[in-house]
Amino acid sequence: MRHGEASGFPSLRRLTEAGLTGQPQAMVRTPGGGAHLYYAGTEHQGNGHLEAAHIDFRSTGGYVVAPPSQIGGRPYEVVSHQASADTFDWARARQLLDPQPQHARRVWAPRPASGQHDLSHLARLVASKAEGGRNEALFWAACRAAEAGRTDVFPELAAAAQSAGLPPREAAATLASAARIAAREPARPFEREAG
Repeated sequence: MRHGEASGFPSLRRLTEAGLTGQPQAMVRTPGGGAHLYYAGTEHQGNGHLEAAHIDFRSTGGYVVAPPSQIGGRPYEVVSHQASADTFDWARARQLLDPQPQHARRVWAPRPASGQHDLSHLARLVASKAEGGRNEALFWAACRAAEAGRTDVFPELAAAAQSAGLPPREAAATLASAARIAAREPARPFEREAG
């Protein structure tokens, strides 16, 4: 809930006031002064990030750094721990913090006969992201490439993420996660939300 100087605590307050936070099983203070809240898992949620709200969400296919890990000698610390069956509804949190108009889906033009689309824009997008948005951008770009059957661009995406400051190990884990998720879901080549 904290990315550099930015704080997600005002967003957490809004979520709490709206009755969306429930009772987490644990709260952990991060070395940067932020917080991680842990809830009982659900089967149908993925990962998310709201850059303007300074909030991240990790679920299926995601990971977090947890106690007793340290960064720069500063530890992740458990602030509270209690039994709770409460879950967190990421879709409702997104709707509250970042409501989006409904868009019709549009399908891009079919693949050229060669079967190759130019996906260099994905690497440029990943390289342009700052801390707090790099991992989500890499995951999104890797999913789009995998859906198009173009895992051959993963090294280019990894290099772009590393140029934006994402550690190589984190980039590799994100790419592996995207490949696993794309393999589980039906192919939707070049389908996206209209913008």
